[in-house]
Amino acid sequence: MPGGLEDRVFLVTGAGAGIGRATALRLAGAGARVEVTDVDPEAARATATAAGAAARAGVLDIRDPGAFDRAVDAALARHGRLDGLVNNAAIVGGGALADVDDEGWREVMSGTLDGTFRGLRAALRVMRPAGRGVIVNVSSGAALGGEVGLGAYGAAKAAVVNLTRTAAVENAAAGIRVCCVLPGPIETDSLRGWLDTIASRETFERQIPQGRLGRPDEIAAVIAFLCSDDASYVNGAAWCVDGAVSARTSSPRPEFRSIEFADRD
Repeated sequence: MPGGLEDRVFLVTGAGAGIGRATALRLAGAGARVEVTDVDPEAARATATAAGAAARAGVLDIRDPGAFDRAVDAALARHGRLDGLVNNAAIVGGGALADVDDEGWREVMSGTLDGTFRGLRAALRVMRPAGRGVIVNVSSGAALGGEVGLGAYGAAKAAVVNLTRTAAVENAAAGIRVCCVLPGPIETDSLRGWLDTIASRETFERQIPQGRLGRPDEIAAVIAFLCSDDASYVNGAAWCVDGAVSARTSSPRPEFRSIEFADRD
């Protein structure tokens, strides 16, 4: 486990399932006190129960302009401090750009981008006077390129990367670190549901250089590292955690195959 997380207070959004749940459990397992928040109160309670006595469940709707301030104030009332925020919750909207209406566009932006900004702002409000803190924003591999049907989501997640870097530059001298992770194809409920609609999950996974989907706990491990003292000089960084999907060239390929190198004299 990464060091320096014991008794520190973290607020995790979208912690009822997937990456958020795995992150809350990872931080709690490292000795942190975790404010587990989700728009679904039952899911938040289930994660908090699994995380143990040091975790508390709360409701947070990232579309609500005042939700983050209330959540931060609740953390301060309970613990007297806030050491970290994991901005994980987002809204995934689908549809070709020509078909997305203003309401659909704004729904994705108000959750995925505006929600991330509001979380940053609320956390910085208490971290700057304290002279310490870490914020990890969860972006996406969709931030790195275009994908059919993910125009709004990809644009919002790309903006999260820039927002992260700006926040890091503005607040580094105040003792605050701000980083983000860009998960690739991770086996969450939402991705599993999508995979169930396609002809072959096996074909999809063969296009991933590592040959499989990632797991939520693998993303959580990176987030926990970034939250820890072991990452004390990591600031403004955007970490891809995607099984090398973003590392390969954009050349078309009929089917991904691993390369076997012949022995040479």
